[in-house]
Amino acid sequence: MSRIDDLIAQYAPDGVEYRALRDVGTWVGGVTPSKAVARYWENGTIPWVASMDISATQGSQIRGRITQDALDETSLRVISGPTVAVVMRSNVLRKFLPIGYIAVDTTVNQDIRLLTPHSDVDTRYAFWALQSASERIRRAGIVRTDGSMAAVDSQGLLDWRIPVPPLEVQREIVRILDAFTELEAELEAELEAELEARRAQYAHYRDALLSFTERERERESQVGHVE
Repeated sequence: MSRIDDLIAQYAPDGVEYRALRDVGTWVGGVTPSKAVARYWENGTIPWVASMDISATQGSQIRGRITQDALDETSLRVISGPTVAVVMRSNVLRKFLPIGYIAVDTTVNQDIRLLTPHSDVDTRYAFWALQSASERIRRAGIVRTDGSMAAVDSQGLLDWRIPVPPLEVQREIVRILDAFTELEAELEAELEAELEARRAQYAHYRDALLSFTERERERESQVGHVE
């Protein structure tokens, strides 16, 4: 048996529990502070996640920043990280359901929902479980695409059930999937480096060929003068 099979046999001999997402943790949303109020945004330092930031895992990657005034004067509140972010309203939902892992404390706009899992659910595991189910969720009719803006049906999402094995099993799954992700990133970097090397090689031979052509023209010109 695999390591995961061994852990399931040890910690969940009667089988793995399935739990509705509403029971996995606490879900919260946010708002967009008025863009007309400059002091809500200028020199802001507090992360504010929008759909474009959904894959960000570090605070420095989140482009939106708000000020303390925005927190004090709106219904926004900072949610402690790590959390799992789900895009609830965006036309990108017509193609896929974005799921993000947010490692830092943050606020969000009205189109995002953040999940803070209960203590018996590893946040990274919840992220991977939702990532795995995202296309099935989208195709199950939970994502509405008949309006001007595609949106996730909140109740349908919260009713969706995911497997919740014991923490020991969750952490082993996370370890394996994170290792694969790291390896994939390394391979992509290596392939990009190889591609850049090939581009440089192509440019060198292209330039050499053009230089050769210029030399031929110069030689032909000299021959013409001799005649």
